[in-house]
Amino acid sequence: MERSRTGCATCRKRKRKCDEGRPGCRACAARGVECGGYELELRWGNAVASRGHLAGATTPVRPPQAPRSASQHRQRDHPQQQQKAQQQPPQQQHQQQTSDAASQFPSPPQGNAASSSTWGSSPATSTPRGGPEVEPTFEKFLQIGLRRLYASSADDWVESMFRELSIDSLALTTAGVAMQTYVDEGRSQQTLHEITRALRTLREELHERRDVLSAPTMCACLLVCSLQLFEGEPWTKNLKLMTDLYNLGGSLDALQPDPQFDINLRHQLEVLAMMDIPFLVLGRTSPSLGLWTRFRSLQDSWAGGRLKGYEPVSGLSRSLLDLLALSAERQDDAIELELWLWVDEPGQLIQSQHWDAVRHAAILRMRRCRHYASQGASPQDAHSPQSATSPVPQSEIILYRLLSHLEALINGLERPENNGILSTHATLFPMTEASLLVKSLRKHKAWTQPLVRLREHAFSSDGAPPPVATILFELLREAWHTGEDFFDIEKAAQARAVELAIF
Repeated sequence: MERSRTGCATCRKRKRKCDEGRPGCRACAARGVECGGYELELRWGNAVASRGHLAGATTPVRPPQAPRSASQHRQRDHPQQQQKAQQQPPQQQHQQQTSDAASQFPSPPQGNAASSSTWGSSPATSTPRGGPEVEPTFEKFLQIGLRRLYASSADDWVESMFRELSIDSLALTTAGVAMQTYVDEGRSQQTLHEITRALRTLREELHERRDVLSAPTMCACLLVCSLQLFEGEPWTKNLKLMTDLYNLGGSLDALQPDPQFDINLRHQLEVLAMMDIPFLVLGRTSPSLGLWTRFRSLQDSWAGGRLKGYEPVSGLSRSLLDLLALSAERQDDAIELELWLWVDEPGQLIQSQHWDAVRHAAILRMRRCRHYASQGASPQDAHSPQSATSPVPQSEIILYRLLSHLEALINGLERPENNGILSTHATLFPMTEASLLVKSLRKHKAWTQPLVRLREHAFSSDGAPPPVATILFELLREAWHTGEDFFDIEKAAQARAVELAIF
C-alpha cells in the first residue's frame, strides 16, 4: 500500500494513495467517504502541541527560557512597548483578546510532514535557534523566493528590510525557509516538514511577544498566510485572526510603535490591509475588515499626509487602491467616473500600463457585481452605466482599452531590459476581468491575443506558476466554454473551496 504524503487529508490519514483530484479526490469517492480536501492545516494555537507526548495538553508549550547570544536571534522591543507592558494589569482586556486570537494561530499540517520523534522532543530541541543549516536556504529565499511575493523585484530595500527583521525573529527565518522550500519543491514532504517547523516557531514567538506589536513577527505571520495563498486554499480567515491578535479591529490611532515613524511596521500593516481589499480575491468566504480604508484614514493625521507612490506587493498605486477598496463597497456611477478619470503621478511606462489596465478592469468588476446583485436585469443593461448621462462608455469599449494596455504591458515584459520590473502575477486581476467578457472576445477573436500571451508568459517565466494561477486559468476556461458574459467566477471558486488572490 502506498502512503500519500501530499494528497487529501483523508488519504493522508488513512495512508492511502491519492489522485489529488479537486475539489474532492476520486479515491475517496470510490470508497464512499468524505474527502478531507487539500487545505494546509493552519489552525492558530498558542504553542499547544497536537502530536507527540504533549498531544492534548491544555497549557501552552513554554518557549525556551535560556538567554540568546549575540549570534542568535534577539528581541529588541521598542522602549514604549516595554513601558506599556509593565504598566498594564495582567488581566487587561487587550491581553485577553490577544490570547484568544493566538489560541487559533496555525498549528502544523497533519500527515507525515514531520516524524513523531521530532514532535516528541522538547520545545528547546525541536525548534533549533538559528542553526547553521537554516542560513543557506534563507539566503536563497532572500535572493529568489522573496521575489515571488512582490510585484517588482526592482525594490532593493525589500531584501534589506527582511534581513534586518530576521535578526529579531527566528519565526521569520524559518517561515522564509519554508517558503523557499515550497518554491523549490512544491508540496513535498520536505516542504511540509519545514512548514511544521515554521509554525511551531511562530507560535512560540507569538507567545513570547503577546503584548508587543512586533513588525518581524507580523511579517512571519504574513509569510505563513502566503503559503496558503499560493495553494489557492482559503486564507482570508487568517486576516481576521491577525487583526484580532494585534487589536486592529477598531481605531488605529493608538498603535505603538507609531507606524508613521516605524517604516518596517508600516509596511507590514499596509500589506495586511492590501490583502483585505475584496476586489483582489475571488471566492472569498470571510468578510472584508475594511483595513485599507482605516489605515489610509490614519495617514491623514500624519505630518506628510497619505502615503503616495505605489504599494510594492501588488505593484499598484496607493491612490488606485483607495478606489478599489471603495469600489467594493459602492458600485455606482460616481465611482465608475472616478476610475474612468483617474490619473496619478507617472511611474515607469510598464507601471502606467499596469495601472490603467487595473482601473479599467475595476469598472468591469463593478458592473459584474451589479449584475449579480440585480438578478433578472438584462445582461445588456449591466454593460452600461446606471445613468444615461454618464460619460463612462459601454463595457466593450472599456474592454478594448483594457486589452490595449495589456498588449503594451506584455510587449514591455518581454523586453530583456524590463526583466524584474513587474511580475506576471500582478496582471491576474485585469486579465481575469477581461477574460470574463466572453461574447465580446468571441466576436473579436484578435482581442484574445494579449490574454493568450500573458498566460504563456506566466508559464514560461520563473518555472511553472503556483497552483492559484493554474486554478484561475481552469475557471477562465470554464467561463469561455459557457459562451456567455457574467460567468459567476465567485461561486465557481467557492464550489471548489478555493480563494484566489489576484494581485
